Amino acid sequence: MNILNKIRGNRSRKPDPVSFWNWFVANDERLRNLNANDGALIDELGNQLSAFHPSLTWETGPAEDGGSEFTISADGIKEAFPAVKHLVASAPIIPGWSIVAFRQRKSPGPLEMDGIVLDPDDIWFSAIKKNSKLDLVLYVKGFGPQTARALQGASFILLDVIIGEYDVETLIGGIDWRELPIDPSAKWLRPLRDLPAFVDASGLRV
Repeated sequence: MNILNKIRGNRSRKPDPVSFWNWFVANDERLRNLNANDGALIDELGNQLSAFHPSLTWETGPAEDGGSEFTISADGIKEAFPAVKHLVASAPIIPGWSIVAFRQRKSPGPLEMDGIVLDPDDIWFSAIKKNSKLDLVLYVKGFGPQTARALQGASFILLDVIIGEYDVETLIGGIDWRELPIDPSAKWLRPLRDLPAFVDASGLRV
């Protein structure tokens, strides 16, 4: 299970990537065994990352090569993108670890938020190019006044998962939500799982 922790802190501290990575290497073994119940280490890692930049978040979990993966994210704050890039670029080679900038594309599964479960297959979309970005309309099953907040939050997370955090922030413009029609294909809508290919074919990425 991936572990996610959002960090906020004192913005007056001077960014110091060397100090962060020295701490990370010194605690290599502890971090490999990190789990959701290890509150003390989670707080310690959070404090170290906050000392570099207060708007960053992190995730850790198994890497595809069998090692461990440490992902540093701006958590949707575009102004923090340079900090993510700087910290990852400053990372030393740490055997057994993959250090990743921004949440990457993954195959999404159902997501629960505020008691509502949202399956990626329950989201379809339409898109138009506008001002060098894609404006999306997301058609979500069960969307309505009582469920809007939870489904909007869950769909934002699924967007990060399915097309990656960087593309969401740099290629997606406005987003609107509507109730999913009974026959979305008849309305010329596309399933959310088609969005990565649609984004890649848009010609917007430079």
